[in-house]
Amino acid sequence: MSNKASRKEGIVRRFARRLNRHRLHIAAQLRLRAAVRAVAGFPRVKSQQDHRLPAPLIITLTSYPPRFPMLANTIKSLLDQSMRADRLVLWITHEDMDALPDDVRALEQHGLEIRGSIEMRSYKKLVPALLAFPDAFLVTADDDVYYPPRWLATLVESLDPQDPKIVSARAHMARLDENGRFIPYINWEFDTQSQIATGPSKLLFPTGGAGTLYPRHASQGRGPKPIVQLALSHSR
Repeated sequence: MSNKASRKEGIVRRFARRLNRHRLHIAAQLRLRAAVRAVAGFPRVKSQQDHRLPAPLIITLTSYPPRFPMLANTIKSLLDQSMRADRLVLWITHEDMDALPDDVRALEQHGLEIRGSIEMRSYKKLVPALLAFPDAFLVTADDDVYYPPRWLATLVESLDPQDPKIVSARAHMARLDENGRFIPYINWEFDTQSQIATGPSKLLFPTGGAGTLYPRHASQGRGPKPIVQLALSHSR
C-alpha cells in the first residue's frame, strides 16, 4: 500500500472512530433523559410481584460523598422495580454517614435501609452483605446507574433454582493462551455475548455496575461453583 493510500485509510478510520463516539454520546444522553423522567415520577410501579425464591432477596450497594448528589435517583430506580426485593441496603462508611443528603435519608420511609461499614472501597457493596446475610440471595448494584423496572426480575428469572449459578447482566469473557494461561485483560472479549453459544462459563467475568445476582451460601463453600451466566435478556 502506498503512503498516500495509507494516510487516506488512517483518516477514514479516525473519522469512523469519532463518528462512533458521537453516536454513543447521543445514545447516552437519550438514556439519561429517559432515566431522569422515570425517577421524577417516583414511585411509578404500583404493583410488585413476589420473587418466590426460597430465601430473602436483598439488593446491596455502596456509595461515597462525590456520588451522593445523584445517589437518590439510583435508589429510587432500585425501589421502583416490578419485582419486590425483601431489602435494599446501602452501605456507607461510618465517617461518611453524616454527609448523606436529605433526599437519600427520605427514602428510608420507602424501604431503604442504611448501614455503617468500615472502608472497603467498592467491596462495601458485597462483603458486608455476605457477612450480614449469608443465607440470602444478593444482588449488587452501583450508585450512579438508572435501573429500569424489570432489571431485578430479569436477573431472578435467569436463575435456575435447581442449579444456581452467579447471574450477571453484563460480563467480559476471559481468554486463555495455548498453554491455558490467562492472556492480558486488554485482550479479553468485553461486554461479551459468547454465552449465546457457550452457556455458563468459569471464564465469564461479571462487571458489577449492570447488576450481579449471587445465590445464597455463595461465600461459605456451600453455594454455587464460580460459574457465571448472563441474564436472559442479554442472550436473546
